Amino acid sequence: TAREALEFSAALRLPSSISEDKRQLWVDDVLNMLELAVLENTLIGEGGGDGMSFEQRKRVSIGIELVANPALLFLDEPTSGLDSRAAQVVIRCIKRVAASGRSVICTIHQPSTYIFNSFDSLLLLKRGGQTVFFGELGEDCIHLREHFESAGPTIRVMDPRENPATYMLEISGSANTIEFHAHYNNSALCTANQIKIDALSSKYEPDEVLTTEVDCKFAPVFCSQVGAVKNRSTDFTVSYPVQFKQLMRRSVVSYWRSPSYNFVRMVISLVIALIFASTYADQKYTTDVDVVARSSVIYVTALFTGVVGMMTVQPVAFSERPAFYREKQSEMYSVFLYSVSTSVVEVSIYYILYTIYYILYTIYY
Repeated sequence: TAREALEFSAALRLPSSISEDKRQLWVDDVLNMLELAVLENTLIGEGGGDGMSFEQRKRVSIGIELVANPALLFLDEPTSGLDSRAAQVVIRCIKRVAASGRSVICTIHQPSTYIFNSFDSLLLLKRGGQTVFFGELGEDCIHLREHFESAGPTIRVMDPRENPATYMLEISGSANTIEFHAHYNNSALCTANQIKIDALSSKYEPDEVLTTEVDCKFAPVFCSQVGAVKNRSTDFTVSYPVQFKQLMRRSVVSYWRSPSYNFVRMVISLVIALIFASTYADQKYTTDVDVVARSSVIYVTALFTGVVGMMTVQPVAFSERPAFYREKQSEMYSVFLYSVSTSVVEVSIYYILYTIYYILYTIYY
């Protein structure tokens, strides 16, 4: 569910010194910030069926990163694939994140006027990575319009009802002969930006812990600084026992909520057990061949059950791969512990299946 996903991320990415109560309060704040409180007990799902919609899953993904208390949040096209209403919901939530004292960087593809005006600053690049505009947009994108209009008398004035994104792409397009990259380099805006960059670069120390004081109801309840410090000895925020505990809990819950997956394997094991156990029902052990035959049945049963288990577990493993790679990149846990926790749950279920088989075999025999 949405709450469980955020709690899992918070348990693995926030320092162990943070108490459970404070961590829960921060998860509650993130759920409210992203308008997920009413969906906290809804299964996320994979789309195309039961579970959350595409837009809701995007907000959950943002929340999973946000509970780590980052100073900077980078979002790659958060509105792509969404309708107008869903895109506005996502942008509204992103604005709340920015109000909590964090810098939010987004790449946006074909934004509407509402979405474009929701951002404070813009970095516009032309083909080749050359800067065309970098600065604050201002009220009704006044700074953006003034920058383009100052490029030359041939630049038309933007219509108040026009989408600023459409205007700037049309003006800076290949059909225009003005070199906007050179215009930016010679502008006062570029000079001011370079002064700011030089000032920030000269003050930065690699080992310095940067803090940001925030005054917002969505500020973390446990500290005034943004960003968690990793344990340098393990490259993870929390210890290995905590990682294994959280991974085991998630694996058990995931298997418990997958009745169709486990039920199919159980039915197949029951059918195999009934077929093979009934083959030698009420027969006596009289020769060595009888003993070998019964041993062969046990071997073939194990082989069949293993093949069935291998074929049925592959779709589950493939569906978990995208989430695993995202969590691995975030260094949430050890890959070894992830494999161990998944294997323990999988093997324990097979012990149950084998027990069912041997019980039936014994009853028939």
